[in-house]
Parts: sequence; C-alpha cells; structure tokens
Amino acid sequence: MKLIASLLALVFVALAGSAADAQILRPRALIDAEMIHLGDLFGALPAEAAGRIVAPAPAPGRTALFDAASLVSIARDNGLAWTPQTRFDRAVVQRASRPVGAEEIEARILTALKADGLEDGMQIELTNRRLSLDAATGPGPAFEIQSLNYDKRDGIFVAVLAVNMGTDSTSPVEVRGNAFRTARVPVLSRPLRHGQVISDDDIAWKEMRAGALDPNTMLDPEAIVGKTPRTSVRAGEILRRAELMAPIVIPRGELVTMVLNTPQMTLTAQGRATENGADGQTIKVENTRSKTTVEAVVVGPNRVTVQLPSLAALIK
Repeated sequence: MKLIASLLALVFVALAGSAADAQILRPRALIDAEMIHLGDLFGALPAEAAGRIVAPAPAPGRTALFDAASLVSIARDNGLAWTPQTRFDRAVVQRASRPVGAEEIEARILTALKADGLEDGMQIELTNRRLSLDAATGPGPAFEIQSLNYDKRDGIFVAVLAVNMGTDSTSPVEVRGNAFRTARVPVLSRPLRHGQVISDDDIAWKEMRAGALDPNTMLDPEAIVGKTPRTSVRAGEILRRAELMAPIVIPRGELVTMVLNTPQMTLTAQGRATENGADGQTIKVENTRSKTTVEAVVVGPNRVTVQLPSLAALIK
C-alpha cells in the first residue's frame, strides 16, 4: 500500500507541474496600449485568453509591478493553472512612450512667443535643461501649450504643457525659463594651432547669449583673418583679442636686410633679428658688421625698414 501511495503522489506532483508549466510567466513586457492584458503577463495562452484585460496600463514611460500574490490572484480569476516557483516571482510591465526633450519644448515655446510678438534675435532656454517628458505613442502631438505667460521686463516665461497620455487624456506639466538676446559670433570652423594663419574658410558663425560675451570677444571677422592663435584653439570656441596675434614672418636670430629709404637715396645693410617679428611690428635688429642695435619695422620676410635717425647704424 505504501508503494502504491508513493506512486500516486509522484503522479499527482507531475500532473500539477504540467498544469503549472502550461502558462509561462513573462517577467518583463513592453506594451503600447492603455490596458494590460493577460497575455502581457503570461505566455502560451490562447488568443481569447491572452486578450483579456487585467489592469489599466501605467502612464507612458512608467512601469507596473505585479508581485507573486497579485499574479496568483490574476491567474485564479482567469482559470489559469499557474503557481509561483518562489515568493519572489514577479512581472514588470512598461508602457512605451515618445520622449520629449528640452530642445523640442523650447522650439515650440519659442514659436509661440514669436507669434505673440517676441523680438527678432531673441532665444529662450528652460530653467531645467535636463527636462524630459514621456508622451503616449500614436497619432497627434506629444504635447500642447495649454497656457503661456511672458514677462517682457525680466524675460521670464511660465508655460503649462498638456502632455498626451493617450486617448482623450493629458497631464499638465509646468515649465519655466527665460528669453535672452543673442549675437552672431565668428568662431573657428576647425582646430588651429600657433603658426597656422586663419583664412576666410576657417570662419564659422555661432549664436550666443549677447549678455554673456566677454568685452574682449572678437566680433569682426576681418580682424581675425590673417592672424594666428597664440596657443591651440578648438573648433567652435569664441576668440578673444589676447588669444590672437599676427603671424611671425621674421624669427629671432634670422638674417634680414635693413633698408633706409629717403627721397635722395636708398641704403641697405645686413642685420640679425634679436626677437621675433610679425608684419608691421617694430623689432630690434643688430647690424652684423657694426654690432649696433636699432629698431626696425618688419615689412616682409627677411626685410625691415629703419628710420633716418638710424642711418649711422647702417653705414658703420
């Protein structure tokens, strides 16, 4: 009798296990609907059973957690022979969404402000630049601007957005920010290092907040072209006067021709630059014969001009 009872018990356990395994728990599911269905929680179900509604879906981008007790209750209510393997069994259902970032929100609010008379050359920025909203998928806009108030005196705006949560459902979200005047600033279109001369093709334009610009920022591209950076400069960086210089055309120690022009004559002599010189810059040059040092103006590679008081330095 004991043997027969043991065999019956084994058969019972096997049958129970088979019945429980007929429905497979889905530990994680991503849905794109406003309701959670039985098939989102359990697999291997007939179509009719899989389509039964068991709970409202969470908000777009959010998740709903079903613990072991909840799953047992749902299975029992729907006639499923399912039992948890452990008390930690659970199912997580996430609702799909359309992410809406700060840039998209700013663009919509800026368009609305311009339609309401915002001056040209103005831009806006949200206070929370990391803001991200989750809207329902499907047709229709991700959000609508429900209200928008703008204080022209201090440039602050407050907007209420109606975020699409699904069929005939929205969620209000308040956002704040400020409007500011911008300026077009010339920047480098590619990285340059000292010694490389800036050309017209190296100039790009960047919109920047006017009030944040340094007084020494270079705004005239004509004052930039032909210069070279004192140190390496990355693409897109604003340029300041102290960061640029005329390129060196006469390096220190190089032999140069010293020229003195007068209405009556032209005198030349050989000299050696004692310092670096850019075009149009005044540098000190030593006469290689007399060893006399004079000030001379760089007029090109290996060529400088001196003034009449320096005549003695040329002819000695």
